[in-house]
This record gives sequence, C-alpha cells and structure tokens, in this order.
Amino acid sequence: NIIYSGNMNDRIDWDLFIKTAEVFKNSKIHIVGVANNSQSDLYKILKYNNVIYYGPLNEERLIRLIEYCDILIIPHKNDDISYYMNPLKVMMYDFFNIPVVSTNVNGIYNSNNIYIAKNHDEFITFIEGIINKKIKIKKHDEKCNYGDTYNKYIDMSFIEIGRRKIG
Repeated sequence: NIIYSGNMNDRIDWDLFIKTAEVFKNSKIHIVGVANNSQSDLYKILKYNNVIYYGPLNEERLIRLIEYCDILIIPHKNDDISYYMNPLKVMMYDFFNIPVVSTNVNGIYNSNNIYIAKNHDEFITFIEGIINKKIKIKKHDEKCNYGDTYNKYIDMSFIEIGRRKIG
C-alpha cells in the first residue's frame, strides 16, 4: 500500500504519479487531499484500478490510513510553489517509521527512512527497493528533536521570503 496525502493543486508531478500507478499495478495507491486546480490530472490517475481517492480526511482517519500503508510518497514538482513547501508533512511521515520516497524538492530533509529521488527513474527504483525489501527500513531515531527542525525551517523560510522581496 502506497499513499500520498496533501494538497494536489499545482505542486504534483502528475506524470510521475501516473507512472507510479502504472508500474505498481499490484499495489494500492491511496490518495488523500484536494485537487481543485488539477481535476483533469486527478481523473487521469483515477482510471487505474489500483488507485483509491478519498478526498480530504480528518487527521484521525488519515493517521489510521497511514498506519495501514507501507510506503509514503511525495511526487512533487521542483518549482516556485514547492520551493515554499512546508515540511511538516515529512516530519509527520517520518514519525510513523514508514519509508518515504520523495522527489528532490526544498523542505525535504535526509532522515532514516526518507529517500530523495533525483529523477523519475530513481523514484520508481526506491519504491521497488522498498517493496522487494532490498532497501532496509531503519529504526526511528528517538533522539530526533522536531522542535529544533521546525524552528530552523521557519527561520530559513522568513529569511528567503525577505530576500525574494528585496531582490
């Protein structure tokens, strides 16, 4: 079971998302969130029998679904929108000790079970490695201090926003 949860408006790499559904026909792809600006792309991926779309879910239902899944994915485009992406989702994913496969976008950090793909092929390869148990799942680092990480990210975001407004 593979899951993506989040806002799908303008930040999703739909070609990669559809490729993931095609390659992993024997896996269920769970999609949670809104896609008001990307409905035609959402309809394309929903043509695959292995894709299940839930729409937005409250946190309790989302957590239950995540706990049921084996791989969490972040198939985002690397552009101006994803540049300001909030990594809170990544921290939440990391907390569950479930492997995360992500495209290489700002805000995604290296962690025990976060695999950052440089391109579409590597994204697919990471998922295959996890499914085929060629990639070992590491234990959660219980000493991880997310408070420090949040504060650093917020500080960096405000500094960058200030730079872009001035420059």
